Amino acid sequence: MKRLMTATAVLAVAVGTVATAQAKQPPKVAVCHSTGSASHPYTKLTLPAATAAKHVAHHRDIIGAPGQQLQCPTTALSARGGGQKLTTSLSGANTTATGTFSVRLNRGQGMICYTLTETGLVGVTAAHIHVFDASQLGAPFTNNGIVVPLAAPTAGSSSGCVTVPRAIVNAIASNPSNFYVNVHTVTAPAGAIQGTLTK
Repeated sequence: MKRLMTATAVLAVAVGTVATAQAKQPPKVAVCHSTGSASHPYTKLTLPAATAAKHVAHHRDIIGAPGQQLQCPTTALSARGGGQKLTTSLSGANTTATGTFSVRLNRGQGMICYTLTETGLVGVTAAHIHVFDASQLGAPFTNNGIVVPLAAPTAGSSSGCVTVPRAIVNAIASNPSNFYVNVHTVTAPAGAIQGTLTK
């Protein structure tokens, strides 16, 4: 009887030790690794945090938070499809010029894809996504500062995909109304037309 009780106690300690060891294991990180394939754009990997961190350099990869149940998209991100779509109409106080902007993004991905159009502007020099309140982004960002440079629509439109820090992508996805698109011209260097992002 003593041997049975001793064996039971040893087994209980062993099970407890294994459970404690398992409990102390840090949660794994899910990564949707970009394959470059149109039919199967992402492969899901579940990795230790240190290994997942190496995917930060792969801006097309989607990196989840530790322990997050990440579902990989079935459509690759582009200016025409995939991801969460945000839009805005652009106008200005001292011009009849107008414009449109649409952006697509995935939380955890290091890029955005967009299409920007304008009508009625002359001498377009630049275009950007700016942030109203930069307090949640921290340094080096400032209120009304540039967070994403865009190709200037010098011929009336521009589109493409640009590399963006994942923290900025996540901030835009979480609170789009804190960000606005501004198109600059020679005569309006501070911005000729602009619009606030909306879902």
